[in-house]
Amino acid sequence: MTHSVTQQRGMALIVSLLLLLAITMIVLAASRGTGQQERMTANLYDRELAFQATESAIRIAEQWLEANPNHGDFTGVAGRYPQPDPNDPPRWRDPATQWQAAGLALGGLQQDAEFIIEDMGRWPDPPDCARGSTIPPGCLSQTYRITARSAAADRAGIMLQVLFRR
Repeated sequence: MTHSVTQQRGMALIVSLLLLLAITMIVLAASRGTGQQERMTANLYDRELAFQATESAIRIAEQWLEANPNHGDFTGVAGRYPQPDPNDPPRWRDPATQWQAAGLALGGLQQDAEFIIEDMGRWPDPPDCARGSTIPPGCLSQTYRITARSAAADRAGIMLQVLFRR
């Protein structure tokens, strides 16, 4: 009988070690998943801050346009450009483009965002008002394209464009 009790004790040790190994593997898998979720959450938070900074840069550009209603010539004004040539590459892709810094702090964190304003000329507003043979008075309105982007290095990058009409 002592021989079978010794075998049972040995078997209990092996089963205990296997259960301990299985629990260790489950804990390691769970901790890896938790770490990945933390990184995903941090990336989402970073992207949301970049998006908010980019939207704020657009609002700053709109405020500048509202405050300067008679500013017809953008020559020499940082971040402001005349009507683009359709044969040229987009300004937001041109490395020579000078962007205007928005200088933002969101949630106590410094966020770098910048914008450019392009004069797009006079467009129909609403779009279908110029469908007839004669354009009614007040149909054409001055239109600007505002392009804003988050500019922080090694962070989430967001670029937005809006049309602003006066």
